[in-house]
Amino acid sequence: MHRPDDAPLLFDLTLDEGEATALDIISSAPHKAIAATMVKMRAAEIADVAATARTVTDYSSSAAGRAANCCNEANPACRC
Repeated sequence: MHRPDDAPLLFDLTLDEGEATALDIISSAPHKAIAATMVKMRAAEIADVAATARTVTDYSSSAAGRAANCCNEANPACRC
């Protein structure tokens, strides 16, 4: 399982199409630079997603919403 703090995996697909062995991103300066770029790109993508506008839906504002979503606060299965 990949965790956010894990180093990126870098493969040479011309030599290792099956991605069986990751390249050394610690000792190899070119691979280290590529991995650093990958980390920056991932951070920028995560920041972009985090900045995306979000809305909160309120189904309790109309009769149709209340009927469709069971707005009975006494019932734990209802969501309004």
